Amino acid sequence: MPDSPSKSPFKRASSELLALSVANWRLRRICLPFLFANIEICDKDVDKLEDHQAAVLTRFTKVLVINLLNFPGPSSQSRNQTVIQTLPKLKKLSYVALEHCLDRPLMLRMILVQPLVTSVLVCELPDESMCNEDLSKVILEFEALSVSPDLSPDLENCLKHGMRVASLVLFDPELLDTKFASRNFTGLEQLEIYMGDLPISFSLLSILASNHPALNELWLIDYDQHYFSHHTLTFISLFEEESQRQGLRESFDVGRVGLCRAIDWPTQEWDVLAFDLSLCASASLRQLLPLVASSFPKIEQLTLSFDKVMYYAEDLASTLALFSMLRVVYLRHLTLEQLIFKTEDRKCMPLVAQQIESTNSSDKLELPSERTKSERWILSGLKVGALKVDYWGVGISKDGIMYSIAIVKLVELLNTEDIDEAVIQNNY
Repeated sequence: MPDSPSKSPFKRASSELLALSVANWRLRRICLPFLFANIEICDKDVDKLEDHQAAVLTRFTKVLVINLLNFPGPSSQSRNQTVIQTLPKLKKLSYVALEHCLDRPLMLRMILVQPLVTSVLVCELPDESMCNEDLSKVILEFEALSVSPDLSPDLENCLKHGMRVASLVLFDPELLDTKFASRNFTGLEQLEIYMGDLPISFSLLSILASNHPALNELWLIDYDQHYFSHHTLTFISLFEEESQRQGLRESFDVGRVGLCRAIDWPTQEWDVLAFDLSLCASASLRQLLPLVASSFPKIEQLTLSFDKVMYYAEDLASTLALFSMLRVVYLRHLTLEQLIFKTEDRKCMPLVAQQIESTNSSDKLELPSERTKSERWILSGLKVGALKVDYWGVGISKDGIMYSIAIVKLVELLNTEDIDEAVIQNNY
């Protein structure tokens, strides 16, 4: 999905940059603006604001994330006050994500008066006492509506005073009526709709999209599998028809469809960029996934939930390789026992597992010599470059690590550098 103004520009300094910054004083001076451009302040970091590091922050920090404990008490009040006193010193500060703190109204007011700050991302509505103030810099991360399309008085007041809303979640699709579609939510970039049993009006979605030029993402969610089993969306109708023709429709359920505004809007309204499939035992990966790839050539995110049957790793890898623009892969309910490798790709597993037995969970392990030196095992999760592996429910154990190694080898079979992230969730 494309980047949006409300998405935090926060980026942690890379390990390569950190290593370079300690090489010598000359390189450190060069690295300083990049090291301290993005800062997250947690409780354990507040003391650093009172020592020599504060001077560095005043010169270089542009993006700030505030994440403090909000439990009442002297220590929390002291940390909160330290951050408030530091804000005016950050002369280049332009973006703040206010996640947690003790006195939100006071903190928010102090942020808003900083002259260069243009955006403040908040996860909850500003305090009632602020609803009549200028909130044009404030972006509400999301607002959920579940009972009535009518907005709360506090939200109405905040919107009238300039607050933007980045994302709306409709837990009842019947809330999408003519009145709602004609409303204007300044800055709206994403809309999530939890589908029900009845069809929804996509003409109203077109009206809503026309009123919100920044609306780039539309998520249609049907985790209960009530909607997509009985109604065909225009955006996926050709895929549905072809799957019926090939006798594949009974082998999967659609759980979620992610749409992105098409480049040639309004000639074509939406492109499918994300797709969630739950596979039944009868599903043939070699038939189904090529059909998905050809039906949605621009897809960037794919989620597959597996049934408890065996799969050849090479078959899964070869079919995933058909997605030319794929960036993120989620493989859910896939266990080590379900993966069959036709080759001897798992021969190094015992070596790595043996190394893990004598290592605690905070260590990083060098991979066997047959792999590149830059790759490391991390026991809280496995990362190879930008590849992320989660083995929920397996835990930090030899089986969990062996399972992760198998998944990494599976992704390696793709023979592509395009995939940024693969998440495997074994969460039965």
